[in-house]
Amino acid sequence: MCDTELTPNPTNDYMTLVISADNGSSYQNGITFDENTILNQGGTQLGAFAGLEFTHLNIPTAYLTSGYKMRFHWVTNSSLNIYYGCNVTDIVVNQNRKIPPVNGYLTYGFLDGTSMASPVVAGITSLVWGYDPLLTYAQVKTAILNSGDSKASLAGKTVSGKRVNAYNALSAVQSLAEVDAVAAINSATSGTMGATITTYATILSLILTDYNSLTNKTPLHLALVRHAYANKGAVKTAFDTAVGIEKALETFTSVRWRYTDGWDTNRLNNLVSGDFNGDANVDMASIYDYGAGMMGIWVFRNNGNNTSSEVRYNYLSGWDASKLSNLVSGDFNNDGRIDIAGIYNYGATNYIGLWVFINNGNNTFTPQIWGYYSGWDGSRLSSLAAGDFDGDGKTDLSALYNYGSPYMGIWVFRNNNNSTFTPQRWLYANGWDPARMSNFIAGDFTVDGKTDLATTYNYGSGMMGIWVFKNTTGSFTPERWQYMSGWDASRLSTLVAGDFDMNGRIDIASIYTYNPVTMGVWVFANTADKNFTPARWMYSSGWDTARISNLVSGNFSNDSKPDIGLLYNHGSTYFSLWIFK
Repeated sequence: MCDTELTPNPTNDYMTLVISADNGSSYQNGITFDENTILNQGGTQLGAFAGLEFTHLNIPTAYLTSGYKMRFHWVTNSSLNIYYGCNVTDIVVNQNRKIPPVNGYLTYGFLDGTSMASPVVAGITSLVWGYDPLLTYAQVKTAILNSGDSKASLAGKTVSGKRVNAYNALSAVQSLAEVDAVAAINSATSGTMGATITTYATILSLILTDYNSLTNKTPLHLALVRHAYANKGAVKTAFDTAVGIEKALETFTSVRWRYTDGWDTNRLNNLVSGDFNGDANVDMASIYDYGAGMMGIWVFRNNGNNTSSEVRYNYLSGWDASKLSNLVSGDFNNDGRIDIAGIYNYGATNYIGLWVFINNGNNTFTPQIWGYYSGWDGSRLSSLAAGDFDGDGKTDLSALYNYGSPYMGIWVFRNNNNSTFTPQRWLYANGWDPARMSNFIAGDFTVDGKTDLATTYNYGSGMMGIWVFKNTTGSFTPERWQYMSGWDASRLSTLVAGDFDMNGRIDIASIYTYNPVTMGVWVFANTADKNFTPARWMYSSGWDTARISNLVSGNFSNDSKPDIGLLYNHGSTYFSLWIFK
């Protein structure tokens, strides 16, 4: 993949593959790679990069000698620019040609001796020890020596007279792995749960299907999984021995929070979350369009018992609520109460307004316009997010502006602490189709104390990327943390953020539609290596997924863990609020 200057110019930066026929004594230029070359050869635009899988590179026959070497060089004109360069992955040499030909054919090379046998045995050793990390070296050695295939040609030449057999070696340690699992569980739980587990029947179950969702895997987990597949059917508990305590596997349980009638859900704006009434419970809120210039601000109060009740805080005139969008919540005026903000599109005049509905603490909001800007096409502004982006302790806003594919910008509206915002463009980038991006969510994904942004990108053909826009104070730097196959990104709903696995890092969650009546709730766990690991925490049927909307996150169940809230449209005048806790 390459991201270089798009204007063809011989002096532009590029990458070249250079080749040698004399063990590297001299090199000749082979193939040149840059963004234009890749696109001209049928490559695909992947965010800022152009990518292409080169399935075959023609290396001149004169170079295919025993002294063949190759390497990549980066050639630059040394001028400063905003491009990322080139990236090479998955280099495969699929034929080791023997020169000169044998019987007229180019053949695979064949090597033998202890130099070849040693790495094979070392690889099987790693395989066996990875199967059960609790084995001693003597147990691993015995398993490999005793499980090989006896060969007459090796008799008297090796200690065992056998050829290694990876499958047999793994089979030989299976019973040892089961013993290690029980011993480790006994040790891990005897001090923390007050009782020692002594039978297989008291362990294992959810781990069978949810092992991949576990964080901080330990040797115990590995042993546990192996035994689980051989002994299905046990309790629904797994253990997180990384902290030495019992740990329920990561899942969501659905709870209907509210069922109410008398609503046209098409008139409800998106949901936001926060403690709007100051009772330490996380509520939900939205704006309802009554038509004829009237709108209401509704708060769905958390009753603290997995139920809610609705309260109308305001009934306002002079508003076309259809022009108000992208609601977010935050304490914008630093008074300790959660407010609501949104974008108001004034239409053809190319004016937009940033409105903040100040929470008065008495079941009312006061609308204030904190920004009124000309030259903006409000239909191109989306993905409003709230956070302290400039690190001054005040809640700012950010938004995506679509300049038309392949250009986009990320704007930060800095909170001046005087009921105004100052707009600043922190990123202007090409190579992006904003229509392929989901909503942006804010959070400190890089754990550096700064508020970043994240989104998914739909590359098409079942490929999806998760991008983090790292906050570098005054600008954002795009970093792709995940590139996954097998995902139709158009089936993902609104993204929400939260530390769902409670490891101190902000994760991403969303709902994936498998078919009109079946969905999964996925958590993309933020790991320490700039990566998101996908895990399905819930799989449920009986939902008309087209009726699900307005995902939000918050600790709605008051258990110190972030949950997911959503609105479900039952049709006619009924809807319900659900939480996945």
